[in-house]
Amino acid sequence: MAEVWFSEQADLALRTLEADPTQERLLREINEILALLETNPRDRRVRQRRYTNRAWRIDLRSADWMVIWLLADPERPVVVHIGIAL
Repeated sequence: MAEVWFSEQADLALRTLEADPTQERLLREINEILALLETNPRDRRVRQRRYTNRAWRIDLRSADWMVIWLLADPERPVVVHIGIAL
């Protein structure tokens, strides 16, 4: 099992969603993605789109949001962005 790390931006976005009861559905979907990253960062469900800097993008189903993450090393996924899809 991998420990998921967060950039400052991603951590702030997650904490903001956790504090907003109107965002329960979005938060639930993000937490499902984070659980997959923790369990198996090589799962194809968390590797939807790849960027040139080794980052992966996951588009959320429930909103026009995305999660961008990368592997800092084989055992440490780092979430660098949680927010509105670019």
